[in-house]
Amino acid sequence: MKITFWGASGGEVTGSMHRLDNNKASVLLDCGSRLDKNQIPLPDRLKRNTNVNAVVLSHPHTDHVGDLPNFVEQGFKGGIFSVHPTKDITAALLFQNEPRHRAESVMEKYKPTVDHNQRVEVAEGIYVTFIPAAHILGSSFTLIENNGLRILFSGDVGNKNKKLFDFPETLPEADVLLLESTYGARELHPDFNNSLNDMYHSIDRTISRSGNFPISVFSIQRTQELLYHLNKGKYEGQLPDDLRIVLDAPLGEVVTDIYLHYREYFSDEISSAFNMMGNPFAYTTHYDGKPCVILASSSISGSEGKIVQHYINGLENPNNTFAFPSYRPPGSLADRLARGCDTVHLRGKSLEVKAEIYDPRGFSSHADATQLFEIVKMVKPKIVFLVHGENIPRIALKEKIRGSVGEVILPGIAEEFDLETVLSKRAA
Repeated sequence: MKITFWGASGGEVTGSMHRLDNNKASVLLDCGSRLDKNQIPLPDRLKRNTNVNAVVLSHPHTDHVGDLPNFVEQGFKGGIFSVHPTKDITAALLFQNEPRHRAESVMEKYKPTVDHNQRVEVAEGIYVTFIPAAHILGSSFTLIENNGLRILFSGDVGNKNKKLFDFPETLPEADVLLLESTYGARELHPDFNNSLNDMYHSIDRTISRSGNFPISVFSIQRTQELLYHLNKGKYEGQLPDDLRIVLDAPLGEVVTDIYLHYREYFSDEISSAFNMMGNPFAYTTHYDGKPCVILASSSISGSEGKIVQHYINGLENPNNTFAFPSYRPPGSLADRLARGCDTVHLRGKSLEVKAEIYDPRGFSSHADATQLFEIVKMVKPKIVFLVHGENIPRIALKEKIRGSVGEVILPGIAEEFDLETVLSKRAA
């Protein structure tokens, strides 16, 4: 079997897309958008190469599913496979961001969804099992089996310190591991509970001076996670009981409804929260001008989404606090703001940044290097390919795990490997 890395490789974080080929069939692992405008252009021969039997989706973030409309438009005629929530959120994402006919053309390719830990044949002789990955609702490790060869693709791995979803206690052993490396250079994430309490204090300070607390959020997962912890803070008395939580994220509203539909996917902590709090994801969409927390949708760069209008309305008010708890590419607008820049230029306006800037460090939904190493030890692979990471973190992770596996490879964009050949070299 051969593997070709079409994206999230060569030091790139986004555009997850890895093609597997044997003599009879081919499978694409994820079909994500490449969100960094500075990424290396994909060769034309790969853009047109849509003769794939199946697309298998680890989870429905844009950098893992966003290129599906282009892939279908370019000629893909196979089937799409995932667990149930991934299909629903993918549909919500595409119908929000794409013309209706393009979204429909993707969803028409969907095969019946499956449960976690249910084995399914996705192409001739190629079997897939989805295993919970605790990153977002429905996110999955993907075990691929073909003629005795076992490949485990991590997708995005969740941060075990966070409690929305349970992380699997064991993972299947595999010959080959495709492992994300987003935080491969961060040995340990900051303590999440400390970060959460710090955010509560920052909100209290802001509300007490009659300011607003806009939070730049992704509509999928970060929104729902913060809704839970804000409502929990109110329930436990760590935030004012009358604090208004305003959601300014149209896609976030739809995805939150999907989260509410799949209560069986949550951890015991969240299941208990439903019993104690009613709806732990409660919010309002009405802003009445009074001090509040605002969850505003943002692109990965921070330069698009509902958050932009909040920048324009609120960055020059010293009573406000803007929070940036999500990943942002180095040098992007969100990154410059989080690092404390003095001015920004938006929609023809130059804005002086007078608002307080809050940059919480413990909110990542990705595994840190220690957690990624635990995965390697459970899977016991002969070969590890490090993907979905900038060069510094994936090199750091390579150094950390190299003594525990046969070989660690940092694949380049569009690089191809014959897995049997690589494995046989290791055996020799």
